[in-house]
Amino acid sequence: RLKKIYKGRAIRPYGFIEDDYLGWMIFFDKIEFQSDNFNPDKKYPVLMRYLYQFEDELKNTLIKCKESPRNWLFPRRGFKIHNLRNKSGIEYLEPYYENQKKIFFSYISKENVFGFARVPFYATSDTYFLHNDGKKADYLFLIAYLNSKLMKFIFYAKGLEIKRSKSKLENEIPIISYENLKTQEKRDIYKTIRKLLKELIANSLQDLEKIELDKRDIDKLIFTFFDLDEKIIEELISKYYSV
Repeated sequence: RLKKIYKGRAIRPYGFIEDDYLGWMIFFDKIEFQSDNFNPDKKYPVLMRYLYQFEDELKNTLIKCKESPRNWLFPRRGFKIHNLRNKSGIEYLEPYYENQKKIFFSYISKENVFGFARVPFYATSDTYFLHNDGKKADYLFLIAYLNSKLMKFIFYAKGLEIKRSKSKLENEIPIISYENLKTQEKRDIYKTIRKLLKELIANSLQDLEKIELDKRDIDKLIFTFFDLDEKIIEELISKYYSV
């Protein structure tokens, strides 16, 4: 199967630029290749003859990345993760990349820019995906929160902009659950933020001016939601974290 593949440069707040793909990749089923009776030369004779001319190059790439050159048809990791919530203890990720809701970010970016997609999104190793480990996630609120000005401050305060560690992001970012909200006012603000994000994503994120206006509204709502003064946060960023 052929899949478009993206680099981190395609990621934008709340989404990604669909036309900014790096190229196309041939996507094999790695589980199929692990079968003792499977012979790729028999099943894909023409394709394998084409790929063999790149075998040495792909093996050298894997060696440079300190990975085994034995599986040279799979030049990167990421086809499965360990997930103790599954009976097998393993979660295969192709369905996730293909048709599930997903949040992703660029490893090399210093800003809190998080993309979101419901459509197929396959990426190179400079892109990380935030997995929810089987938990039910409110993606609309979460993607608004992750791209907010408040999250920008949290990145600076916790040093997350210095070295992008996926586990550090997952473990150190405080997450709010709707079920734990104590007041109707908080629940109403939460719902309004979700509504703004839903409309923003529905418009395919094409209108950059409207995105910026909506982002300002979302920032104000998030500060109100957390009972924080936006001006104080801006002053702290300006005083301690501006270059």
